[in-house]
Amino acid sequence: MANGKTKNKESGGFDLSSNDRKVYLVALLASAALLFAYFYFFGYDPVIACLNGVICAISLALFLLSRRVETLGKHRWIFGSALLILVSLLDFSRAKSTLNVNAAEDRRLIEYSIAGSNAILHVDYPAQILYDSEETSAIEVWLAPSSPYPPPIIFFESETMFLAAQPDEDSPPQWKKKLEVTPPADGGSVKILILPDQASASLRSDSALHITGDTSVEIERQPELIVESKGNALIRFWKGAIVDVGGEIIALIVAIFSGWKQIEEEKKKEEAEKEEQAKRDEQEKQKIAGARKDIEAFATQFRANILPALDRYLAAVETWGGDLRNEFAGKLTDFLQSDDFWTSLEDQDIEELQSILKKISELCEKTGAGSNAVKLLESALRQDGRSLLSLLKESPRSILAVKRILHSYPGDVKEKMPDEFRNEFSKEIMEVKDLLGFVETDHFPLKGQFQFYADVPAADARFAGWLNGHGMTHSPFLDARNPYTKIPDSDKLFIEQVYSGFVFHDIEQPVEALKFTNGWDARAAMFEYLRAMPSQSAQETFVTPLTPAMLADFGQERPREVCLHALAEQWLWLLAGSRTLYYSLKNPQRALLVRLLCWHCGSPSAAVQSLEQIPGDPSDAARGKLFARLAEWLSGSDAKSLLPQETNTLIELRPAPTQTTLLVAAPSDWWPEAGGAWPLDIRAWLAGEDNWLKSHGWAGVYFAVSDTNPQKLSDQQLIHLCKRRLGVASGGRIEALEQLFAPHPEDPADDILARKAEGSPGRMIQLGQRLLLQHAQKPSPELLQIENLINLA
Repeated sequence: MANGKTKNKESGGFDLSSNDRKVYLVALLASAALLFAYFYFFGYDPVIACLNGVICAISLALFLLSRRVETLGKHRWIFGSALLILVSLLDFSRAKSTLNVNAAEDRRLIEYSIAGSNAILHVDYPAQILYDSEETSAIEVWLAPSSPYPPPIIFFESETMFLAAQPDEDSPPQWKKKLEVTPPADGGSVKILILPDQASASLRSDSALHITGDTSVEIERQPELIVESKGNALIRFWKGAIVDVGGEIIALIVAIFSGWKQIEEEKKKEEAEKEEQAKRDEQEKQKIAGARKDIEAFATQFRANILPALDRYLAAVETWGGDLRNEFAGKLTDFLQSDDFWTSLEDQDIEELQSILKKISELCEKTGAGSNAVKLLESALRQDGRSLLSLLKESPRSILAVKRILHSYPGDVKEKMPDEFRNEFSKEIMEVKDLLGFVETDHFPLKGQFQFYADVPAADARFAGWLNGHGMTHSPFLDARNPYTKIPDSDKLFIEQVYSGFVFHDIEQPVEALKFTNGWDARAAMFEYLRAMPSQSAQETFVTPLTPAMLADFGQERPREVCLHALAEQWLWLLAGSRTLYYSLKNPQRALLVRLLCWHCGSPSAAVQSLEQIPGDPSDAARGKLFARLAEWLSGSDAKSLLPQETNTLIELRPAPTQTTLLVAAPSDWWPEAGGAWPLDIRAWLAGEDNWLKSHGWAGVYFAVSDTNPQKLSDQQLIHLCKRRLGVASGGRIEALEQLFAPHPEDPADDILARKAEGSPGRMIQLGQRLLLQHAQKPSPELLQIENLINLA
């Protein structure tokens, strides 16, 4: 800093900005430009030239002096501005006064009344006469309107001017100090010439003209005619111009400084507002950040304490802007469509559900969020059965809430729902049939598996032609290879239409062994056994099939684990076949089932693949969503070996409302061509686990092929069964097998076939199918021959 001051003093000045010098130089050049512009337009004026020079000299001297005097140096910026202001004031005011002096003649009009007449005397005269002007001015006098009375006599008198009536063209004017004028009565004008008296050029008269008249003229005031030199006029106008221009310049300066002051104030105000806005922005930013945290935490807050959380968010959205509301609306909509939402409602009673939905509706209304499931849930709480079933169809995850709501419905409402909505919501009614008191007469355990593993009869054009020729749509023995065979062009099993002849009652003992002559009979008996199960028992029993393939896959060393594998396999079928079963499980059950399935399949991915292989509608979006959820659910478990305590817990895993588990030991694998048969006596193999199974709520039924006391049908039962099959295949047109034979002396064909079957419906059906096929392949007569039946082995 000291070096800077020394340098400035050595240069003859102070530490001043170069901007001051630039401002002064610009002002000096602008002043010169104004002066030259004045000379260009108005000619050289020594007065203005002198004044401009004096002002420039003084300002330059002060500017240079400011380099030495510190007090002046602080205000150095003023000199350039002052120079330009003063020069502008002088030059513009001088220019304005010059223009006023050189302007066209300013004329004025005086009117005088004439006594006894309506005529008015008009006197038009110049306001200013210059001694050194080369132009001749004139006064014009006339009467208006014209008057019939004699015109008045008017006298014009002046001490500083000569007056003369305008002469003819050839006559010179007669100049006088006093001139008598009589204006024409017809309204014509009289022109009076004016010539300044040069002898009075040094004088200035403000009232150089005096008017008098005869008694008829009412002279109230005199003309204000000024006679002066051009220089005096210039000075007179210059004074007024300085005042006018000065006022304008001062006003301009005031405006500039006011504007500058206002700008400074605006800058300060703007800076203050910016600081305040920055604070507000920071507060708003923090508020938005906090709101976004609240939005992200909505699901957690909702699950923790539903009603207080809803109250808090209802108050919060009132303070949020549109963007935050939209963001929260998306979050809320996603949550209302999530599993977490329904999980949170599982333990709520009806009154709590109503309160929760009321607040959710308010929240949706304020934010624009929405969920059709919530609307359906509200309607369902008002005992709208259609909305309840629609909710279950749209959101299978709502099963627990639906069951809770349905439980509160009056009995008459629940009783009407199956008949009213069976066509529209058949699947949904089955999901809640236990609460509706609905019994499905054509449903029985493992029906879906029977249909999945069923055979479809092979097409044989020649055989089909022979059957059609005898009035049959299909063979009466088409299920000879497999009792689980579908009727052509139908999903129904033929055995559902004709029965196998075996009759069973509900289980009375924990373990029951059923023996049959052959595999067909045993397989058909298993079907009949499950189909005949009373509806109440079917609802309370979790049927779990055990096949030879499971023993081959999982070994014979650990019977308990084989039972668990069978249990897990049936759970896979249940999960794949029901859109709501998974969601109806409580968390402890889910954890156990996860463990069981991952252990059974070997890994979470293998469990998901097993689910996907089970038949279902691939276009069912709910099924796809369920499998995705199951994949996520299973991914958190492992497939390590089971501990003994786990085995005892998992063996009791069964879906509600079942209370017992029925182990059904099938006589063979589902598909006969797989060749799977028991490598040992399955009943004896599991005999050591009877007490353990019984203690965990298990019972068992074993369908075995044995020569020791197998179940058989009487010949009459077989004959009835044969006739039943023929009647179904022909639509009632054929009542007995005998109708297909040519006349013969032997016993009826039905009796012969029954005796050959030796009490086995399976053998009878297989012999009958073989007989028909052999006959249809030969170029033989249309009717069967009894010899072929007798010789059939």
